[in-house]
Amino acid sequence: MFQGKRTSKLFNTKAEAQKWEVEKDKELRSLPEQTPTGTELRIFFSKYLDFEETKFSKKVFEEKRRLLQSLSKKWGGGIPVGSVTVDMVASHLQARAKEVSCKPKIPGK
Repeated sequence: MFQGKRTSKLFNTKAEAQKWEVEKDKELRSLPEQTPTGTELRIFFSKYLDFEETKFSKKVFEEKRRLLQSLSKKWGGGIPVGSVTVDMVASHLQARAKEVSCKPKIPGK
């Protein structure tokens, strides 16, 4: 198994299988490593929204879109996904909760 992918093949002899295994291992290790953590935040958010658009109601989808846009603007959309920390997310959520809970309620709405 390499980078979460399993590769297999059947052979007539054990020697053939071992030779193939060594060659395949060299081939796979020579490939550039592609991890989602290297993906830019705005691309990650965009792909998430594209994937989820049909699964949410229009209102929920728009809410998520606005949230991800604000995070992208706040943190910079060009940063790698892997650089987002738990503290960054917690700080944003706490600030957002205060902002929403402090809004005065408008009668009749």
